[in-house]
Amino acid sequence: MKSKDDPLYAAYVLILGLGLRRGEVLGLVWDSVDCEKSELWIDHQLTWVSGQLLHRDTTKTEDSESSLPLIGLCVSALKHRQRVQEDARKEAGEKWKDSDLVFTTKFGMPIEPN
Repeated sequence: MKSKDDPLYAAYVLILGLGLRRGEVLGLVWDSVDCEKSELWIDHQLTWVSGQLLHRDTTKTEDSESSLPLIGLCVSALKHRQRVQEDARKEAGEKWKDSDLVFTTKFGMPIEPN
């Protein structure tokens, strides 16, 4: 398994722990994560359409919109990701591009699912 220092550590935990698709993990928004109740909703995804990266608010199946329970490892990985992202935001300063995405580049941009 990857180290917690890897920027995508929490993504790997979610993919392995919950069986999420790459586009679902990379399209995950903080509004869809509830660490207090240990659940999340998969209601967004990143996908390429006609050569353009889109953050869509639809998923492949209707069942994908149900909440998923989070095990402790997922919750701690997401809380760590939140701290890492906040540090990146401070370091980037004016270069930071605001989004609600959980997984971003060091400047707040979406990570391409390819």
